[in-house]
Formats: sequence, structure tokens, C-alpha cells
Amino acid sequence: MNFHKNRLIHWIAALAIAMSALALGEGLAGKVAIVTGASSGIGKATALLFAREGMKVCATSRDEKGLKELQAQMPAGDHIYRVLELSDV
Repeated sequence: MNFHKNRLIHWIAALAIAMSALALGEGLAGKVAIVTGASSGIGKATALLFAREGMKVCATSRDEKGLKELQAQMPAGDHIYRVLELSDV
């Protein structure tokens, strides 16, 4: 499975978990999400959505500039931003 398919599968799984928590009335506030590829595209949208729902977000990406731009757009909260190349982990 290539990297992009794997990332999409993880994003869909995270979204399904979030939707389940919302449907059960548990909400997302106070929960923690680790979002890869958070500097752009689906990853950025996911990080912003989760933060707006009150989650603590650990945003990771290879793109330091993009993470700084994300940080400026994120609502206040206890968030972490890390430049990370997942293939090195």
C-alpha cells in the first residue's frame, strides 16, 4: 500500500472515531488527536476541525512553514506542533 492510500485510510478512521464520539454524545472536547500532514490539505482541515471541537491537537508535518501558518489559524488551546518525517521514525 502506498503512503497516500495509507494516510487516507488513517484519516477516514480518525473521522469515523470522531463521528462516533459525537453521535454518542461524548463530544471531542478534551480528547487528544495526532494529525500527520497537518500543514496542508486534509491534514490541515482535520487539525482545524478537531481544534474547533475542543480537542488538543499534536500537528505534525515535514513542512515547517506550513505548520507555522497552521499555528496562526488554530483556535486557542493546548496544541503541539512538530516538524517530523514519518519515514525516519
